[in-house]
This record gives sequence, C-alpha cells and structure tokens, in this order.
Amino acid sequence: MKILEAKGKNTYNTKAYTRSRASQEYAQHANFSEMKKRISFLSTLQHGWDGYNAFPISSIVIENVHELLSSIDEDCLSGWRALPEINGTISLQNDLLRAGIQIGDKTLSYFVIRGDNVTGEDNVAFSISNFVNILKSING
Repeated sequence: MKILEAKGKNTYNTKAYTRSRASQEYAQHANFSEMKKRISFLSTLQHGWDGYNAFPISSIVIENVHELLSSIDEDCLSGWRALPEINGTISLQNDLLRAGIQIGDKTLSYFVIRGDNVTGEDNVAFSISNFVNILKSING
C-alpha cells in the first residue's frame, strides 16, 4: 500500500480531486436515498461520457458501491457526493471535509486535506470493513 503525504500550501490544489468539468456536471450532493439513485444513473454512462474517452463505470464498481451503501448507516455519508471517474470508478467526495474516496473493482483509495497536509492511501483492498474504517477516519 502506498501512503500519500504532502505538506505546504502550494503542493496540492484543493480542487484537483474534481477531475474534469464533465465529472462536475455528473456530481450531485445527495441524501442517502438520492445517492443510491445517483449510483444507478452513473451505471448508465457510456464510453466517452465526458466528451473524450472516459470509460463507462464498471459493473463491479456499481456492485461494490451498492454493497457499501447497504452496509452503513445513512448518516455516515451526509455531505458526500458521488462522481464518475474517467477510469470507470466512482469517487465519493466531501468538499466540507476536503476528502475523497475512490471505489474501484478491487481497491479503495482515499485522501483527506487537513490544513496544509494531504494524507491518504492508495490500493487498499476493497472490503466493507476497510471502507468503514476509512470513512470513520475522515468523518472523525
């Protein structure tokens, strides 16, 4: 597992995790039931949904996200939004907490910005318990 850490105001653009204008257009702040509907919508995106070469969201990623959503308390994702990623994954992002979790077929990645520090982890094995632990560490 790769641990990400950076210091300094100019090291990372705090909006850099919003990958593209197309992703922003498909983003939505949602309550829990709206997020479930949003994930279903994201599953319908076709190749090139960003106007370029973005991959459709993987069916395994969709299953993973539905599994996660059915395994956690609704309040855990208050303030989070779902965004499609051009590599066929889904990111859950929270602008207020300055954090994001990317959900892939087999792995999770996350980051959180606290002050001038960016921390996170890449290629965490996908599991409900790993997701819950990441979410708890971000939500506080």
